[in-house]
Amino acid sequence: MKCLFIHDAVFKRDEKGNLYNDGSFSEEVWERYTNIFEEFTVVSRCEFISSDLGEKFNFFDIGNKTFQEVESITSARGILRYKETKKIMEAAIKDSECVIIRMPSFNGIIAANICKRIKKPYVCEVVGCAWDSLRNYSNFGKIIAPIIYFLTKYYIYNASDAVYITKCFLEERYPTKGNKYVCSNVLLKDVDNERIKTLTNDISISTIAAIDVKYKGQEYVIKALSYLRQEGFLNDKNLNYYIVGPGNNTYLKDVAIKENVLDLITFVGPIKHSEIYDFLDKIDIYIQPSLAEAQGRSLIEAMSRRCACLCSDVGGMVELLPKNHIFERKNVVDLSNKIIDCINNYSDFSSESFEGSLEFKQEIVNNKRKDILLRIKEKYE
Repeated sequence: MKCLFIHDAVFKRDEKGNLYNDGSFSEEVWERYTNIFEEFTVVSRCEFISSDLGEKFNFFDIGNKTFQEVESITSARGILRYKETKKIMEAAIKDSECVIIRMPSFNGIIAANICKRIKKPYVCEVVGCAWDSLRNYSNFGKIIAPIIYFLTKYYIYNASDAVYITKCFLEERYPTKGNKYVCSNVLLKDVDNERIKTLTNDISISTIAAIDVKYKGQEYVIKALSYLRQEGFLNDKNLNYYIVGPGNNTYLKDVAIKENVLDLITFVGPIKHSEIYDFLDKIDIYIQPSLAEAQGRSLIEAMSRRCACLCSDVGGMVELLPKNHIFERKNVVDLSNKIIDCINNYSDFSSESFEGSLEFKQEIVNNKRKDILLRIKEKYE
């Protein structure tokens, strides 16, 4: 069976023609689909990188799948070539027996519109909230958020099948009249059942997220560190905040300079997904300070490595941790108090975080997703 997967993810292509994608799409993720469908094609955006940067991303093996590039319709070039993009998508959709659209995405809206027009059933993977992400992205995002939210909600409602990564949050905001499935997008291949983390005066804190996307919220951790320093809490501690993720760090660096805490911060850059666990094993406290987040992949991975975890009160993250681990988004004082509480009760915070990760173990999620995809395949055969 031919399966088509459509999303807005930005793939990377080097001068040798090799393709790469970021940490959200490892080969293990793609194998979820290629192990079920005989032919698998990904339709998404692409940008050029030099080959020396390829090692920072996941290699996209075209041995058992294909890639169809389309223009980003949010760019000037993409707007001018919109008709061509739509034509490419329509041809790919007509040539496929099963269409899986990852939402929210601009490409996904175009693809769902085509499917509706030609009366072709489609599956939606609902992995985020269009409203939250756009409202917190930029002023332009605030303008288009109501339109994209409505379109996303409309096309998910009319999907033949919808797979949600959260238990309640996304299902309630984006209901469907089709078949509904719930399965996390996070797969933990290694859960640390044995090691117990202890805290010393050398404290490492981290956030893993794109560093030039403001709604990821790293600036509020930076401001919390400034608050803690001013209050004297850091006088007898050697604390470092490791900011991991791709993107331009200019804005966050400026915030750190203004808050007089640049000496506490290390910009790590992107890390391959295969190396994330080794990195997290060196981290004491993991903070996901997002202003919008559907579930929080990196948060769950940190929980599984017994990091003491904190997160903001947004999206599906509140389903993952006890209330005493959760702070009000953008609230620097609340976050600061949670950090103090976490340090003072580190063992409890670490254990409670770990317990919340167990439902995401590899065998549990793999079996669940495999069952869902087999049901979907059987339906379209």
